[in-house]
Amino acid sequence: MFNDSLNDELKKVLAGKAFDNGLVCACEQSIIAPEAELNRYRTALKELDAEIINDAGTLKQMEDVLFSGGSISKDAVGQDAQKLAQMTGLAISSTCRVLVVEPKTWGQGQVWSKEKMFPVLAFYGYATWEQAIEIARENLQVEGIGHSVSVHSFNSDRILEVGLKLPVSRVLVNQNSATNAGGTMFNGPNPTTTLGCGT
Repeated sequence: MFNDSLNDELKKVLAGKAFDNGLVCACEQSIIAPEAELNRYRTALKELDAEIINDAGTLKQMEDVLFSGGSISKDAVGQDAQKLAQMTGLAISSTCRVLVVEPKTWGQGQVWSKEKMFPVLAFYGYATWEQAIEIARENLQVEGIGHSVSVHSFNSDRILEVGLKLPVSRVLVNQNSATNAGGTMFNGPNPTTTLGCGT
């Protein structure tokens, strides 16, 4: 979830999703960004070698391959962005490490709200901070209740609101989630190698 920071934070998110090709359970699953800033985010993501996919036909094609029958494809799990592009018929840059999809909906019934055990991020826009919280909550209710969230902000009230309103056990602030949600010597969570969430 993003509030008021960008390029350095996007680098962290992309690095987290690319790490181990998205296999880490705590890795980033979505970018939830201010609606008014979406074009700025798209530009920054492209500059960081992410490929953005928002064409409905291409998204459907990707869904059919990566979530065949609504369930994650075992053939896609742990594959890199280049292999995923090959599997789904996408033409991407040879330097691309993360695919970013822009579905029009979120929550129940939307496969991109599920855990994506490959380097694909869902990208959503919010009109208000309350809507950002709701998007995150609805996605967590699909797969992820009790797990983790990473918020990129310097607004302490909004950071606190994320912790109070989302059904997670760990809240990371301005950190890469994939390698920090398990706890490190440099942040607050108690170190663990496993985060069980029950959904």
